[in-house]
Amino acid sequence: PWAAGLQPQVLKSILLTQRFVLAPEALRLGIVNRIVPVNDLDDETLRLARLVAKGDSFHLWMMKKMVNSALDSAGMETHVRNSLDTWTAFRKDWDARTTKDAQTKDHGGNSKRLAPVEQSLKGEAWRQSLIASGQVEDGFSKL
Repeated sequence: PWAAGLQPQVLKSILLTQRFVLAPEALRLGIVNRIVPVNDLDDETLRLARLVAKGDSFHLWMMKKMVNSALDSAGMETHVRNSLDTWTAFRKDWDARTTKDAQTKDHGGNSKRLAPVEQSLKGEAWRQSLIASGQVEDGFSKL
């Protein structure tokens, strides 16, 4: 939300409906700078990395420091600390209430699933994602 400058009501709508932000909506909201076709992604990433690498390292460091300082002044550091505290409390409660079979392997469980993506690609949350990205209007596909 900080980097993209998302309005709280937009952010809450996305989070509370637990929907995906598809590429067209992410571009419109400023979450991403541009959309690249999947087949061109590696080449475009390398082009961008080479362009940044040509910059003066001290100048790049100072610009990054300046932007980060502005974000910290706006409350970014406090936000990050509070978010981590909330996440830690959630994980402690989650671990206490779930079995090894429900936990993912990276958290000591047996499941390979990292997120309920399959369930998220259908139903009302998916329809809301399509509407927000401009791919569906009033339930009718524009594809």
